[in-house]
Amino acid sequence: MTLLNAPLRRRRTRRKLVQSSQRYGLSPSFRHLLMACCSQIPLPGCPPLVISLLPTNGTESATDIHAQQLKLQAMASQLKLPLVSFAADGAAAELLAQFLMDNEQSQEPALTYSYPLYGIHLKAPVFTNTGPLISITDPAHAKKTARNQPQYGTHTASLGAGHLVNRSFIDLLHLFESGLVLRDVENVDKQDDGAARRIFHTNALKAMLNSEDPDKPSIQPGFEGVFAYLFILGASLVFWTLHSVPHTICGRQDPSLRLG
Repeated sequence: MTLLNAPLRRRRTRRKLVQSSQRYGLSPSFRHLLMACCSQIPLPGCPPLVISLLPTNGTESATDIHAQQLKLQAMASQLKLPLVSFAADGAAAELLAQFLMDNEQSQEPALTYSYPLYGIHLKAPVFTNTGPLISITDPAHAKKTARNQPQYGTHTASLGAGHLVNRSFIDLLHLFESGLVLRDVENVDKQDDGAARRIFHTNALKAMLNSEDPDKPSIQPGFEGVFAYLFILGASLVFWTLHSVPHTICGRQDPSLRLG
């Protein structure tokens, strides 16, 4: 089971919950946002289950979040319920809380994995009744963060022989087979899950390849940087969610990758 802490942003759902909070007399400072702790059972077609809804004013520290996670881990331990990972949406406090969990005292020999060639060294605590606990960035949020960075964060990146800027996505839009739409690159919505899926879709990668010789594909000039960015980050995000991929391959894709 994976646990994810995330603020509720759907207006209709949040409005109903805020109305309930008013009924129970919660302070107005806590009504604008509710934190949902959801569990995700790794079975096909199994929807997330809400474990708790906590009023928040957005001032929780990493220590507060870590204490909540330890409480949930203790509850799972009492039920002998395997707890695979804690996922976060990339907020600074949540990333620090994950760091605290990684350094939590392991009840059993810690789970470690190293791949020196790429400088990857992973360590996760192992609890007696719940098993190893790995902290990750929720893949859906990680995709959105990786898609937003060239447009709001890292405006210029050098990637080997290529580069990545906001204009790179605009040029990709102009490739007919990329699958992108105008709103993916103009007046963008940071929380658009559809845009994140389209950016990291295989159609976008295929559109950047020369189609003259299918047996010897090559990247079109000017797209080397954006191709490397989407391919490497896309693989890191997708491999961690595929149950058929061996854990050694997932480890090389660095499942501890956290985007904030």
